[in-house]
Amino acid sequence: MYQFFGALMEEYDLFVCPTTTVPTVRADHDPTSRDFKIDGVVVDPEYGWVLTHHFNMLHFCPVMAVPSGVASTGVTTGIQIVGRTFDDPTVFKASLAYEAQCGGWLCSPSTRPTLHRSAGWLVAWAQGNGESFG
Repeated sequence: MYQFFGALMEEYDLFVCPTTTVPTVRADHDPTSRDFKIDGVVVDPEYGWVLTHHFNMLHFCPVMAVPSGVASTGVTTGIQIVGRTFDDPTVFKASLAYEAQCGGWLCSPSTRPTLHRSAGWLVAWAQGNGESFG
C-alpha cells in the first residue's frame, strides 16, 4: 500500500479525504453484521464506512483529523489531512490554516455541538478550567 501511496505523494504536498463515508452509524451498530448497508448497498460492516484505518497502515505518512462541519443529524464530521513521508510540519500547518479559514468553529459556544446532559461532568470540569460550553 505504501509503495503506491508514497510514490503518489511525491507529486503532491497533501492528500485530503473524509474520515468516514457517512456522518453517523447507529450506536448499536454491529461490526460483525453481514447486512450493513450504506445507501442501500451492502458494505463491510467494519471497514466499509471508516476511512481512517488506511492511514494507520501508512505509518510513514503523517495524518491529522480535523472537524469539517456538522451533519444534518447534529453530529460533527471530519476530514483527514495526510502529508508526505515524515512531513509532519506541513500537516500541522495545513490543519491550522484550514481551521483558521473555517473560523475555528469550535472556539465559540454558539457553534459547538450541544453536549448531552450525561456529559455534565465534562461541562463542570471545563467550566472549572476556564472553558465555556453552550
